[in-house]
Amino acid sequence: MENAERQSRPPAPLIRRAEIVRILPQWLNPGEENWRWIALEDQDPQTRRVKIAPLNTGMAIVPTEIVGGNMVEGTGIVVPVKA
Repeated sequence: MENAERQSRPPAPLIRRAEIVRILPQWLNPGEENWRWIALEDQDPQTRRVKIAPLNTGMAIVPTEIVGGNMVEGTGIVVPVKA
């Protein structure tokens, strides 16, 4: 029954470039709890992967990650960026 319910649920909306995203708690690495993440590209509709980066690390070189759509959720908040 659970599998049938999962299949009948519509997929989450695709994450857009410059959208603030939240990494789900089970996927956070130690020390990342207070980082704010942004999508660097639109989410791929086929693989559901998205490239993200933290905004507030204080690091000179900002890390980027490509994560599966099951690891993050979009917030709907889009940061204005230059084209």
